[in-house]
Amino acid sequence: MVLSISFVFLAYTQENSYIKKHQAYFEIPRESLFIHLNKSKLVKQESLWLKGYAINRQTDKLHQNLRNVNLAIYNYRGELLNSEMLLANEGVFLGQIKIDSTYQPGKYFLKAMTNYMNNFKEPDVFIESFEVIDKIDKPELPKQKLIIKTKPENQHLIYDLNNNLGIRISNSNGIGLKTSIELLENNKVVKKIKSSKNGLALLNFRPQQGKKYKIRATTAGGYSEDHLISDIRLSGISLQLNKVKDYLLFNIEATKDLNEENFTLFIHQEEKFLSKKIKLEKLNKSLAISIDQLFEGLNTILILKEGQPVLERLFFNQTSDVKKFNGNYTINQIKNTDSIQVSLNFNEKANLQLSASILPKDQITYNTNNSIIKNFRFRPYLTTESYLLIKTLDQSISIKELDIAMIMSESRYTKNILKYQRPKLNYKRQNGVKQTLNINQKLKPNDILLLGIGTRFNKEFTEYLNDRRKFEFENRYPINSEIQKFAIITKQRNFKAPKIKLNHKFNFQDHLDVDFSKYVTEQEKIDSETALSSSRIVANFTNTNQLDEVLISTSKNREKKKEIKLTRGDKEEITEDEVKRFFKLSVYLRYKGFKVLDQQGTFSVQTFSQRSISGSNEVAIILDGARLTDTSFLSNVPLNQFESVTINKSGFGEGLFGANGVIKLESRKTAIYGDDKDQLFTSIKIEDGFAPIKKFKNPNYTFYNTLAFKNLGTIAWFPNLIMKSENPKLSFKMVDTRLKSAVIFIEGISKNGQLHSYKIPIKLTK
Repeated sequence: MVLSISFVFLAYTQENSYIKKHQAYFEIPRESLFIHLNKSKLVKQESLWLKGYAINRQTDKLHQNLRNVNLAIYNYRGELLNSEMLLANEGVFLGQIKIDSTYQPGKYFLKAMTNYMNNFKEPDVFIESFEVIDKIDKPELPKQKLIIKTKPENQHLIYDLNNNLGIRISNSNGIGLKTSIELLENNKVVKKIKSSKNGLALLNFRPQQGKKYKIRATTAGGYSEDHLISDIRLSGISLQLNKVKDYLLFNIEATKDLNEENFTLFIHQEEKFLSKKIKLEKLNKSLAISIDQLFEGLNTILILKEGQPVLERLFFNQTSDVKKFNGNYTINQIKNTDSIQVSLNFNEKANLQLSASILPKDQITYNTNNSIIKNFRFRPYLTTESYLLIKTLDQSISIKELDIAMIMSESRYTKNILKYQRPKLNYKRQNGVKQTLNINQKLKPNDILLLGIGTRFNKEFTEYLNDRRKFEFENRYPINSEIQKFAIITKQRNFKAPKIKLNHKFNFQDHLDVDFSKYVTEQEKIDSETALSSSRIVANFTNTNQLDEVLISTSKNREKKKEIKLTRGDKEEITEDEVKRFFKLSVYLRYKGFKVLDQQGTFSVQTFSQRSISGSNEVAIILDGARLTDTSFLSNVPLNQFESVTINKSGFGEGLFGANGVIKLESRKTAIYGDDKDQLFTSIKIEDGFAPIKKFKNPNYTFYNTLAFKNLGTIAWFPNLIMKSENPKLSFKMVDTRLKSAVIFIEGISKNGQLHSYKIPIKLTK
C-alpha cells in the first residue's frame, strides 16, 4: 500500500534543530551569474565576446538591483592576469576580451562575482574556461583506461536492504562510455546491466553480510576494469525513489535496530522547504508525493533523525525551460551588399532576453556544456565535483539518465549547514561607485553653483556651493576613457573651469580561492579529423579590425545617456556680434522663434504649437552631447558661454525625445574676445571605472572558404536580442561568408524566468 501525503510545516522542536539552522542559513537572499561566451577556443588577434545574466535566486528572474560585476582572468596556474568591473543593467551585462600578444597558447579562466557574494560560504561565483590556440594537432586516441565511480542512492550501502547504486563509467578524459557492467559476488557474476551512452547505469541489489562485491565494466572492444564495492554498513535506512506519472514514489526501508523510529522527511530548494514527520512501521514505509507539491528544478530530499540528516537524495523536477528552437527561420540576401538578413520566427509568444553566437557549421570552438540551463538549474545547489559531472552530460539527456546523475550528485549545503553559522551581511552590494569631488581653489563670493555635465550613464547635476569645496555623489557610473566635465557658475551666469580632483573606488573584495586544476582536467570532444598547422591558422587570422564602442541602455529608473550627433538642423557659430545683439541665451532663442521661460532659476524652452503626443510642447536641449533633464542652470546664462547653437525644429531623427524639436548647445572652447583664454569646463578623463562596452565587428578574415575559418572562425555575435511577446520575431544582419550552412547558439531567459538554451542549424544558401 502506498500512502499519499501532503506536507505541513513542523513546529520547531529539538528534533528539528536542523530545520531551524536551515531556515536561518537562507535568510539572506542569494544571486547567481551566468556568462554566455561567443566561443571557447580562440587565436591571437581575435576577441572573446560575452553576455552575462544575473538572477535573483528567490524569484529565478533577472536581478533588477544588481549593478557591479567583477570579471577576472586567470591562467591555468591560477595567476591573476586582469580584472575589470562590468556594469549590469536590469540583470544583464556585456564584455569583451581582446586576445592580444599577452595571451600565449594555453587554457584560461573567467571568474565573475559580486562583492555581495562574499557573504556566503558557497558564493555562486561563475567560472568558465577558454583556450588560446596556435595550431591543432590531430589528437591521439586516449589510452584504454576506464574510470568507474559509484554512489548509493542512500549515501551508504546497507546489508540486507534493497539498495540502488548509481554508476558512471568514463574514459581518462572524463567522457562517458557505453559499457557492459557485471556485478560480482565473491567473484561470481550475479547481475548484468548496460550503461547509457553517457556512461550512466543504475544497479539494484541486496548485499549480504560476509560476501564481497565488485563491479566489472567492459567496453565494446573487450577492455575491462574492476571496481571494489566497500563501506557496506550494518545499520541504516535505504531509499528507492521513482517517478510514476504525476507522483514521486518513496520506498523507505530500515534495519531492525531502527524499527518504529521517528524520522522527518525534509525537502528544500534553499529558502523554500517542505517537511513531514514519518514513522517506520514493519521496517518499511511507502509514500507518494504529488509532483505539484515539489519545487521546479532541483529538490534536495533529506531524511532527518534527531535533528541530523541521515540520508540525502537529489531529485530534478522538470521545468518549462526550452531546449529546442520552436519556430522557423528565413534568410534574405541584402541587395548590393555583402550581408544577409536572418529572421527567427518563434511559435511561442514571450518576452525574451537572448544572446546569439553564429559560427560555421563545422566549428570546433563552441562549448555546448556551458549552458544557462545547467548553470542556473544545477550549479547553485551542487558541489563543484557534482556540477562538473552535470556539465559533461549532453543537454538532450533522458529523464532516467538525469535521475541517475542526481543519485551521484551531492548538495553543497547539507554539510555546511551543520558546520557553519548562518551568513551575515558583512559585504553590501555596491550600486555603481561613490565619487568624491574636491575643488582645489579658493571660491569667490559670486561663485554659486557647481555644474556636472551628464555622461552616458550619469545624469547632469547642479549643487549650490555655499563655500563648500568637497562633494560626494553616490551611485555614479564612470566608464573608462570617457570625459566628465565640470564648471562653476557665477551669479552673472558665467561658466568657468575650476581646479578639481575627482576620485572613486570600487567596493569589491574577493575572498574566494579557486583550485583551477579541477577545471583544467575538464575535456571536450574534438573532431578527430581536425589538424591545422600554425601557418594555416595565422594566414587566416592576422587581419583583424579594431573595435569601436557601442552604447548600452540604462535601467528604466535612470535617464538614458548617450552621445548625440545631430545630423539635421541649422548650426550657427556664436561670435562677438551675436553676443552684443542678444547677450543672454534666452533672448537669442526667443529671436529664433521659441517661447522661453527664464526667471528665478527656472529655464525652459517651448514651441508655440503643441506637437507631442504626450501633450507637452517642451523643446529638448543637448549640451556637449548630453541630453539634459534639468535645464535650470541655464537660467540667465550669457550667450558668450557657447561656441555654437544648432536648432532642429522638426526634431526629425531624434524619436520621441525630439518630438517638439531639439536645441544643441556646444560650450565654448575658443576665446571670443581675442585675449580671453579661460576655459569654461574642467575635463577629466576617467580611469579605473567600469569597462567600456564594445560593438562587435566581424574580424577581417583573409578567407572564408578555408578549413581554418570553418573550424575556428566567427560569423557573428548578437549579445542583446530582445523579443517582445506581441511580435515573436527577431531579425539581424550579418556578413555573407558564402558558406552553405552555419549554427546559431542561443542562450537567454524570458521575463517570467523560463530559460532558453539551444542551437539552430541554418542553411545560408537556397
